[in-house]
Amino acid sequence: PEISDQTYPFWMRETQLEKIRQILEKIPARGRVLDVACGPGFLEELITDKKSIVAIDNNPEYVEKVTSLGVDARVVDANTLNLVEKFDTIYAIDIVHLLDAELFFSSVKNIMKQDSILLLSVFCNEQNWEDKADWLKNMVKGFSVEQDFLVKSKNEWDFCLVLTL
Repeated sequence: PEISDQTYPFWMRETQLEKIRQILEKIPARGRVLDVACGPGFLEELITDKKSIVAIDNNPEYVEKVTSLGVDARVVDANTLNLVEKFDTIYAIDIVHLLDAELFFSSVKNIMKQDSILLLSVFCNEQNWEDKADWLKNMVKGFSVEQDFLVKSKNEWDFCLVLTL
């Protein structure tokens, strides 16, 4: 594993949990939930109904950890989302900058229902959040923007974009 895989769950834990709590306050998990690039399972820790969640990541160690939380976790490439089921709520937190946007957005449409919500977030800070917001808004094509907002922890902010088909 890379050093970031070893340290991320520890040094960013409180920052990520604080941001995810704020995201869930604004966009609560409803229905069938997909967590794209679940990492060590911060979102899964905060969602009570573990049986409603499918968590994916390309790191088998993260998938194993999230499975131990009682969640259906799978090793899946987030770029292509080779999943057969459809989801009501899809979270892609702090991952979109690492994805092939064209592949991801075309494949995520295949797993969304007509009334599904796709939440994207990108980490930012006080100095660059507007640039990151513009970057993310310019990336999404073929979706309707329902809302956008900032979540802030002591160490990091996230710009969030809520999309529907």
